[in-house]
Amino acid sequence: TSDAVMMYQSKSLAQSEYRYRVFKYDERVKGRDSHAKETFAKLGLNTNIIQCFFNYFNVIDYRKEESIDIYEFLDFFNLPKSRFTKRVFSLLDDDFEGGLDFEEFVVGLWYVFS
Repeated sequence: TSDAVMMYQSKSLAQSEYRYRVFKYDERVKGRDSHAKETFAKLGLNTNIIQCFFNYFNVIDYRKEESIDIYEFLDFFNLPKSRFTKRVFSLLDDDFEGGLDFEEFVVGLWYVFS
């Protein structure tokens, strides 16, 4: 079995295990803290919508780091790494830490689709 197949199988397993976690606010986790709670309230997001976003976030974050890096982002959306896709990702990365926490993910998608 090739390394690529092993990595894909591992990623798929991680995605299926991680997909259905129940969303909870947690002051210890950036993007799920009281600031995120305020942001989601301002956007008018209810518990069901937040859970839906959280399900997708966990599928994309297959490394289980509470943050989506550019490789996970590009992989999920089946995009090539280019100057354009790196720029799009950096626009979503509000704090410039190199990854999207849950709040950045939600706000970014909210802006794109609203």
